[in-house]
Amino acid sequence: MNKLKIIGIILIIFSFIAWGGIFALPLFNLSAGIKVSVGGLLVIIGEVFFWSGSLLIGKEIVKRFFSKLLKKKDKAEV
Repeated sequence: MNKLKIIGIILIIFSFIAWGGIFALPLFNLSAGIKVSVGGLLVIIGEVFFWSGSLLIGKEIVKRFFSKLLKKKDKAEV
C-alpha cells in the first residue's frame, strides 16, 4: 500500500477520534466557554482530517466504502 494512502487512513481515524472527543467534553471540569471553544475546534479538526484523508486515499476507496455502507442500510430496511 502506498504511503499516502496509509497517511490518509490514519487521518480518517484521527478524525473519528476528534469527533468522539466532543462527546467526552462534558466529563471534564472546564468552564462552559472553554468547552464550547474546544468543541468547535474539534469539529473543525475532525472535518479537515476526514476530508484530507479522503483525498489522500483516493476516490475509489471512498466510493467503495460508501457503497458498502449504503448496501448495509438497504439490507436493514428490507
